[in-house]
Amino acid sequence: MLRTVHLAGLPGVEFAFAETRTGVVALRRQDRVLTFPEEATVLHQTRLDVVGSQHGRLDPAPADGDPRAAAAREGWHDEEWALAAHPRPRRVLVTGLGDAQMVEVALGRPEVESLTVVELDAGLRRLLEGTSRGRRVFGDRRLRYVVDDGRRWLLANPRERFDFVLMFPLPAGHAYYTNLYSREFLELLRDRLEPGGMIGLSTADSYASARTMALVFPALLRLGGEFYLASITPIGWRMAGLPGPAAALLGRIEADRARILEATEGVPENRDLRPNSEYFLTYPWREVLAVNRGRAARAPLDYRFETPPPRGRLLR
Repeated sequence: MLRTVHLAGLPGVEFAFAETRTGVVALRRQDRVLTFPEEATVLHQTRLDVVGSQHGRLDPAPADGDPRAAAAREGWHDEEWALAAHPRPRRVLVTGLGDAQMVEVALGRPEVESLTVVELDAGLRRLLEGTSRGRRVFGDRRLRYVVDDGRRWLLANPRERFDFVLMFPLPAGHAYYTNLYSREFLELLRDRLEPGGMIGLSTADSYASARTMALVFPALLRLGGEFYLASITPIGWRMAGLPGPAAALLGRIEADRARILEATEGVPENRDLRPNSEYFLTYPWREVLAVNRGRAARAPLDYRFETPPPRGRLLR
């Protein structure tokens, strides 16, 4: 059935999947239009599918000298900027492997001494180990890989503490995933941070999920539209530690905690037993989830700063 749905075996389609008791994950690449002209928008992209939803890509980075290389580098990754805010992220936790991009970026930081990945799907590692990114990630001796539910693992290992936690779950509109954006889970993560620790979380829901983060953490910034950097202590960057120019960082910062709370006034927070943004059909801000389109519909629901915050508040 999976091979039929993904047109596996047809000319120009590469397909691999892993099915276990914990779920189904698949990698798919299509290099020619087979049926509909709209397929042209996804050609030559190696896409990761997790429980029926696209969750990342594994396209190789453009080689040096390729004209696309400079353009690709100009954007940087949100997690690169986030990790640079911590003076020494020695112990890092990543809940959910996804396409392994977050893991690869974190392992690229020389300060990282150990990185723990807790991934629920037992077949994902087997699938990604057949890719160049997967081989780089799993070949790093600093990596500790655990197949388990992230919350269950944290509760079972109360002595584990981290300098930085990274998360990029499926969108909150997917069943049960809103529990990763709940007050209870965010408080659990907060309590497992070392002094000065931070959390980097990506979510398309800039209302209930964003407000919940703002209520749990006294310091919060939104970077690049869907990525949030949260901390118990004030957030700032050392100029020497930035992955790119300071102007690029300031251009990415769209809102702070005060702005988020102001823009989400009246929005209910997510709780384990009241996962507001999971029920996107009845969610008043459902457009921002854009579950069926795979990206946030930010234009009509934007609450960015009218002007960037003063440089002195963020850089030192």
